[in-house]
Amino acid sequence: PAATSPQNRATAHNGGGLTVGTPQNEIDAPRAFQTVEAAVEAVVEGVVRETGVGTHGGQWTYQNRDGSPAIVVVRIDTPKPGDPDAKTFRPVHSTRDGWAIGDPPGPLPLYRLPELDGAGLVYVVEGEQCVEAARSIGVVATTSAHGANSSHKTDWTPLAGRDVVILPDADKPGRSYAESVARTLAGLDPPARVKIVELPGLPDGGDIADFIDARECVDSTDIARGIESLVAAATGYTPTDTVPVDAAPTADPWSGTSIGELWRSDRLWKPVRYIGTGLTWLDARLG
Repeated sequence: PAATSPQNRATAHNGGGLTVGTPQNEIDAPRAFQTVEAAVEAVVEGVVRETGVGTHGGQWTYQNRDGSPAIVVVRIDTPKPGDPDAKTFRPVHSTRDGWAIGDPPGPLPLYRLPELDGAGLVYVVEGEQCVEAARSIGVVATTSAHGANSSHKTDWTPLAGRDVVILPDADKPGRSYAESVARTLAGLDPPARVKIVELPGLPDGGDIADFIDARECVDSTDIARGIESLVAAATGYTPTDTVPVDAAPTADPWSGTSIGELWRSDRLWKPVRYIGTGLTWLDARLG
């Protein structure tokens, strides 16, 4: 790729962030690469500069509805002592001038978006590799970019009014992701018809890829039918404001205690999370 000029130096690698004092024109003018290969190579090189290690571990292309490439998510393996499986992910996106590092402006497309049109039932899983695992047994699946905490960055409207089943990973982040996506889908116009189905027998942190791998001697069609039977038995998702037991807030022993009472109290050195002020509008913000 071309040498980095003063105008585009700041965004030559997006993952490490911009330094304080970066000129605005450098922020607004991301470096352009002629090919996706050149952009991916620059991303890997940037991670190596930041961490001292880094090898290309795979990449996944997100398409627009017409099939044109929108973003490519790049996996960079960064093994280190005590964590040989360490990795990071960085995006590059298509522009009028070629490719640039980072996400494009606006909501991101769903993975395998062109395949969703006309599908009777769409499965939502967490991560591109899980989508590919689901596709290997003949079901239509998708996911959002950038992991369990970033579902809000994606445009979910292509699933409005559709039948959708979410298969969460078997851990707390996976269940939180499923809940977040389900709420988004239920809020579309028209709302999607959603079910959340937890696959049985998964190890902690397991996913649909593990579910399929554990059935290596079973025909893929039979695996898909087994999942469909679980879906048929599941009830539809209904949004709720109930706080899960493991996420319930800790009881506050200082609730209702004034500052004067606190000062005179022999409980002074116990942990103080919040002290009511008596001003309703302020307590609502501080509590």
